[in-house]
Amino acid sequence: MSFLRLIYWSAIIGGWSAFVGWLIAEILMGRWIHQSAMLAVLMASLVACFLGAGIAMLSGLLAFRWSMILFRGGPGLVGGFIAGFLGSLLGNGLTYLMGSIGLILGWMILGLAIGAVEGIVDQSVRKIRNGLIGGALGGLLGGLLFIPISRIVGSPMSSRAFGFVILGMFIGLFIGLVQVILKDAWLTVQEGFRPGRQLILGTKDVAMGTSEKADLIFIAMGAKGVEPLHLRIRKEKDGSFTLEDNQSRTGTMLNGERITQPTTLTNGDVIQFGVNKVQFRETYRQATAGDSRRSRRDVSQATAAGPPPLPTGSRS
Repeated sequence: MSFLRLIYWSAIIGGWSAFVGWLIAEILMGRWIHQSAMLAVLMASLVACFLGAGIAMLSGLLAFRWSMILFRGGPGLVGGFIAGFLGSLLGNGLTYLMGSIGLILGWMILGLAIGAVEGIVDQSVRKIRNGLIGGALGGLLGGLLFIPISRIVGSPMSSRAFGFVILGMFIGLFIGLVQVILKDAWLTVQEGFRPGRQLILGTKDVAMGTSEKADLIFIAMGAKGVEPLHLRIRKEKDGSFTLEDNQSRTGTMLNGERITQPTTLTNGDVIQFGVNKVQFRETYRQATAGDSRRSRRDVSQATAAGPPPLPTGSRS
């Protein structure tokens, strides 16, 4: 999945998730929504519940991994509901004190909380940070459009539908956009199964192979010479990424040479396993730090190979 498609589907899934939440909430309480402020809070909470689940399940949906979808769905629902309840409750209070500005701030707070859900599920500080930024921006812009849309559409029910869908789309869009912009390192499939796919590297280990448990799956023509969990990439404490062959029979190549031990990756390295080639890329900051890592790697490889042979010359 390319980064542009990731951003696109983040917005689409955000919009549809908000629509499903609004539809269920409208059926349950839409008729009495104007009779109680608490019902309005509950409606927003239900919309946020499905929005949080959609954002949390995004990576599983894009990879067609049902185990990941089910694993993320529950925490996403719970986290989204809590985010929606707190955001809308605070938003109602701010609206009472500040008018329309308070409502916009409330949606922004809701976006903040929803943005953190995926990072909490993955236990990733980086994802929490990126989600907070993206969710806040999406909630802010969605909130700015919520009131004008309500006035243009006119019908209370339709205006709520349009408003919540736009809000969900903006939150999903900016969460995906910020994740891409602030990425530290990523992989791009160059050859093999579905070239052009990209994967952002985070704090957890990333596995590649033919198994559904792999983070980057290679099947069909890409499965030739590839084992279920062929290799792993691990993020170290110093921020570097290490490539390790998972005791595969056919081995793993790095820049044309077979690796026999965990090896530090640097910007531009090409990983080959079976018929597949995957390029490792880092941001400028990471790549600059990687120059020194490359030097250390070259020195360690030279040391492992032993001292160079002494030059031979004629004796006088």
